[in-house]
Amino acid sequence: MSTQGTGIFREKSLRLYLQNQQRIVLLRLVQPRLFPYFWLLLAGLALLAGLAWSAEVPATIGGVGLVTGNDSGLLGRSELVVVVLLPTDSLHRLQLGQRVLVRVGDAKADLVARIARIEPAVLGPDAIRSKFALHDVPTQFVSGPAAVAVARVEAKTGGLPAATYSGSSSRVDVEIGSRRVLSLVPGFGSVR
Repeated sequence: MSTQGTGIFREKSLRLYLQNQQRIVLLRLVQPRLFPYFWLLLAGLALLAGLAWSAEVPATIGGVGLVTGNDSGLLGRSELVVVVLLPTDSLHRLQLGQRVLVRVGDAKADLVARIARIEPAVLGPDAIRSKFALHDVPTQFVSGPAAVAVARVEAKTGGLPAATYSGSSSRVDVEIGSRRVLSLVPGFGSVR
């Protein structure tokens, strides 16, 4: 008795099975009538990427600002000034005329100032206290070496007169330039 290569499946059933395996199955999302919507979506994403590439936001350095009346002659005239204390590595980024936003409390910016003088070297806490007559400022605000700048107050955005801020200490942001919105997205931080 001779055994030929016959399997347990019928030849017609096997052929239909192989044809079904080779058939291209289109998902419902890839139907040709949806192609225009995909092009619109792609165009919208390209537009958003272009906006993110071209739009810029201010780049800032955060620090502490000590608002004082200029009685000690810091800038030669009697006016309201802010002694700005920044991290030591930010000294090379400071320039005259840069904008300083003084944030008192939860407000976005109560005082707007411009840098009028920059100390050429990093100063220690004792040098800062003696040079700018800040002996009554709590230790927590002048606790270590800092890059120091003196800013002249130009405008106020709160409802109080500018003189009421004298003697206060608050958070400041110094605008050192701008950066692209795309650089804020994780993975694109080096985009300039």
